[in-house]
Amino acid sequence: SIGIVLPEGDFIFNVAIRTALILDDVLLYQAGGGITIDSNAEAEWAESRLKAEASLMALNACRR
Repeated sequence: SIGIVLPEGDFIFNVAIRTALILDDVLLYQAGGGITIDSNAEAEWAESRLKAEASLMALNACRR
C-alpha cells in the first residue's frame, strides 16, 4: 500500500497494483492484483500479465 498521513490526521492509502521505480538507470516494474476468496489463480495471473504488458507497451512507445 502507498499512502500519506496528513498533519490533521486525515489519510489516503491505495493498493499499489502497478508500480515502477528507477534505480541506477534501471526501470523496475511490477504489476499485480487483489486476491479475494472468489479469485481464480489462473485468471488473476492472466490479468496481472495483461496489466504489465499494457504498461510496458506504453513505456516502449515513449522511448521512440
